[in-house]
Amino acid sequence: MNISSLKSDDNIPPSNLFKVHNTILDDIIETKVPITAKPKKPFDHDRYEIIAKINRGCWGVVYDVRDLVTDSMLVAKDFDPMQIAIRQLKERNLTLNDIIRNEYTELRTPEGVVPTWIEKDKNGKLFLIMPKYECNFESKITWNEDRRNLNSNLSLESILKWGSDISVSIQGYHKEYGEAHCDIKPENLFVDKKGKLWLGDSGTSTGTSYLSADAKRSNMGFMYTRAPENFMDYARPSKSSDVWSFGSLMYRLFTGKYFLEDELEKESDPAKYIEHLIYDQKAAKTLMNTKLKKIPKPFRKFMRECLTFDRYSDKNHRYEDGVEMKKAWDETVANLDPLHFYKSQIKKFIFPAIGVGIALTGIIYGSKLEPTKLDMPKSQLQGQAYMTEAIPKEHLMFERDTIPEPKELISFGAMNISSSSLRMYTQNVYVGHFLRAYNGAVLERGQLNIDVYTDEQFKTYINYTSPDERNMGPARGPLAIVAKSLEVAITKSKTPSGVIDLEDVFAISRMGEDKINMARRISGSFDYKIYSKAKDANGQYLIPEKEQNFIMGCLSRVDLEK
Repeated sequence: MNISSLKSDDNIPPSNLFKVHNTILDDIIETKVPITAKPKKPFDHDRYEIIAKINRGCWGVVYDVRDLVTDSMLVAKDFDPMQIAIRQLKERNLTLNDIIRNEYTELRTPEGVVPTWIEKDKNGKLFLIMPKYECNFESKITWNEDRRNLNSNLSLESILKWGSDISVSIQGYHKEYGEAHCDIKPENLFVDKKGKLWLGDSGTSTGTSYLSADAKRSNMGFMYTRAPENFMDYARPSKSSDVWSFGSLMYRLFTGKYFLEDELEKESDPAKYIEHLIYDQKAAKTLMNTKLKKIPKPFRKFMRECLTFDRYSDKNHRYEDGVEMKKAWDETVANLDPLHFYKSQIKKFIFPAIGVGIALTGIIYGSKLEPTKLDMPKSQLQGQAYMTEAIPKEHLMFERDTIPEPKELISFGAMNISSSSLRMYTQNVYVGHFLRAYNGAVLERGQLNIDVYTDEQFKTYINYTSPDERNMGPARGPLAIVAKSLEVAITKSKTPSGVIDLEDVFAISRMGEDKINMARRISGSFDYKIYSKAKDANGQYLIPEKEQNFIMGCLSRVDLEK
């Protein structure tokens, strides 16, 4: 229907609260109709069949409905305001139709904002229809009451993707509607089948577009994402208030808690505490610096300029709106060095004592969504077999004269890799053997003398794994990086006759195929014993001596069948 037909002077008799949509609130109150009175149906329309009630909010009730024309599932919102919403309407001199108009987006929906359209039932009652999504964002970031974050089951890749989705939504909302949303929180973000986030529930934003300069307004929005200025009784929300909300939400994704969650939980008068931070710049600065230490360094400047307490401060200017914020977010992500970030996140762990439960989460942004496929030898792990059985020698080319005498496999107690642990990282018998040998060589030298994995191994891991594997799979961390690089090296080390060149496996795994091919060209040989000594134009080994020694250490620990 045409939105222009919804005029403020429509005279709809207030027979009950559910049928009154365009009467000034004072008239509603004068009828003294009980708010709890409920009709048989929230709305009566031939096209939509009410299936189930989904949720009850401040402004109304949301239902699952079936579209009988398209036979698809949609969501309907019936406006049935609670007392707090009625009070806000009165304070802002608004009608229910003002709220409905504000949520109507059918002909002007920006990217990332939930599209909605208005319907009128047989009794002239207005309600909203919108798409049905898979879930809201809260259910995506909270599992069994545990909040996912960068240190617990949430990858940097996911955080960056979601941050991009939300910032696009806020930017579009501000550009198209010219007003603040005022209630950005996980429950108002919806996830579609492709994992994209959509911003919905625009009713609260009516306060920005319709609020007169002298009209009193109540605090609005979810407390933990509410901008400091919106705690004040007479404050006017602005688009920069949504910027603060975005910053607090991103703080939760990084740390597991909203920006001021701990502080507000302790305060009996949150508004008074917030007012103190607005006017005491020294206290605010100290708190900001302390809180931002929990955020990865590349994001601290961006977060600071989202979460500034005094939005008008000359020294700590908050982004003005979603457009400015989105630009700064994109620049922050573009300048991110994923490899440096990843290593900074795992440096606190000791390899391999960390075991299989390690939760590493720094993932390259914008990396391949689908991993490169591997043609692995058809030999799968069977129980304890690969811990006790040697690799069949007919599958390997092994030049004994290049390899030191095999070393006794030392038991490292809790630091050794168990068979059950290895099966978490690979189901291939060859990789299992090589990973065990690799692990022994690392333990012998210690992390101070050899990198657990090289930059080339990390790049290989990214190229040959999917985001789901890196984020949710049990095999994460340094061992997973090494195992994947060994898998790839095996496929790159096959000779024309189909056997595997053992020296090449460890050399390619550590140095990468391009570096090994360069060494082969310079030396004119495919023999590891020869190409490992190849030097560049400056007389430097292409395979540094430290790496040559490490590769030999790995080879000496491979238990071959005699």
